Amino acid sequence: MNASIVLRSPSNILIIAVIRFYQKWISPYKGFRCAHNMLHAQGGCSSFGLKVFGTHPFREALRLLRGRFAECKEANQILRSSEREKKRRGSWASEGADGIFDSCCDGPGDCSFD
Repeated sequence: MNASIVLRSPSNILIIAVIRFYQKWISPYKGFRCAHNMLHAQGGCSSFGLKVFGTHPFREALRLLRGRFAECKEANQILRSSEREKKRRGSWASEGADGIFDSCCDGPGDCSFD
């Protein structure tokens, strides 16, 4: 399909308008960034959506965007896992003379050996 025809598709025009509204009025105030962009540094999902809806027919663009959302979900899980591991190490490990080692506790509370 010709790219100029795709750009004039009412469905694509509507989706592009919705994405631009999101980028201007919602995204700056939501308090977090696109996980895919944070992990892969390839731009956010909304930028990807603008690109695919501007260059592909509606159904193909929707399929591509759904795939990107699935990748973003995986990126989010990777980032959360990494953050949990950092917090776990920071909370439960101590810096010793030989480097990092686990503290005497298995959790918060008393570390006495009574």
